[in-house]
Amino acid sequence: MSIQLERRHYLQSYRSQPAVMAGGKGNYLRDEQGRQYLDFSAQFSACAVGHAHPEMIRALEDELRRGVGITSQFVTEVRAALAARLVSLMPAPLDACLFGVTGSDANEYALKVAKMVRGGGDIIGFYRAYHGATAGSAAATGKTETIQRHQGIRQLLPAGFAHASPPYCYRCDFGQTYPGCGLLCLEYLKTQILHRGPDNIAGIIVEPIIAGGGVIVPPPGYLTELVRFCQAHGIVVIFDEVVTGFGRTGRMFAFEHEGVVPDVVVLGKALTSGYIPGAAVVVRHEYKGIVDRFHLHGHTHSGYPLMCRAALATLDLLSRDRLVERGAAVGERLGAGLRELQKHHASVGDVRGLGLLWGLEIVRPGTKEPDLPGADRLGGLLLEEGLVVEVEAQPELESSVIVMHPPLTITDADADAALSMLDKALARFERSAAD
Repeated sequence: MSIQLERRHYLQSYRSQPAVMAGGKGNYLRDEQGRQYLDFSAQFSACAVGHAHPEMIRALEDELRRGVGITSQFVTEVRAALAARLVSLMPAPLDACLFGVTGSDANEYALKVAKMVRGGGDIIGFYRAYHGATAGSAAATGKTETIQRHQGIRQLLPAGFAHASPPYCYRCDFGQTYPGCGLLCLEYLKTQILHRGPDNIAGIIVEPIIAGGGVIVPPPGYLTELVRFCQAHGIVVIFDEVVTGFGRTGRMFAFEHEGVVPDVVVLGKALTSGYIPGAAVVVRHEYKGIVDRFHLHGHTHSGYPLMCRAALATLDLLSRDRLVERGAAVGERLGAGLRELQKHHASVGDVRGLGLLWGLEIVRPGTKEPDLPGADRLGGLLLEEGLVVEVEAQPELESSVIVMHPPLTITDADADAALSMLDKALARFERSAAD
């Protein structure tokens, strides 16, 4: 009944799965028939501490009793505490922040920061990357989405955005092979910037791992040189860590893997573990005096006390339970298991990831040709096995990737169970393809 009601009355932006979820506990979801599913999507990577965590629920109940309808025109203890806590996690000189509602609106604000700091100029993003569905964040997005394909809606997107080839080593836009390529994609981007004139570039927005485009992990040294070059020319470097932040890649933030410090960091999803919508933007100390002067960004629920309480509770759990370190350790086990499965399943063309963010590129056996319908079919088989994943398979991307990013609370046993279900689903998938 629920599926029929939704199809009749709800405007669905995503492809809905043929299951009605009634709840969840820990690392599992439960459908209306009572069947359990191991959640290896963390609900778009948001649910870092698992479902229905009792301490999260208690924190939110406590905040609800205080009264939550307090807008950002007033100071609240919980918002001030979160601001101080968040910047304490950042390296100098990142020490000022603003809270938003979604990753999209946080990226929108980050783009405005770059424009304000530089006095205007273009924004460079990357093909395949995703930054949001609001106008500016969608314009920065290089992943071909409906808002970009639809000619009428495309008219809503602002001008002044350009895109560069990502460091997608499995499907290099330049036909090169790492490491012999000499990071040609990066060298070409640097040349593009020099030809356009660095003073005409306000900022560059980067996912340190391009998640929605298929878990594209840059090769070693790529981000270090990109940040060095841009900052040498005064270009504002924005790291969109909405997916990769708060332990997803085995470090608190993905920029820590190469020791770089961007000028702006955008956060969301796991900031509140998905219990309440929330996002944040953290900027360099010297930017505060510039961006404090404009009133171009804000929402009724920006800095919402309930969001701030959820974020503080999440950070408490990440620290107390050492979930970042735990995710890194279980992630190594998961990654090793995925690479072992690749040896036995010809339909898995590539395995890549860090921490608890992994992608399996599904191809036609014996080739690198993406198997888009096959990836969709495999995603359905995994759901039948009891494993929830995400499928990134679009013709425009010429890639077909199963994305796995479970809660940071998963155990070794959970990882092993997921690998077993994946092995079974791949075997079923490959047998059906052979028939």
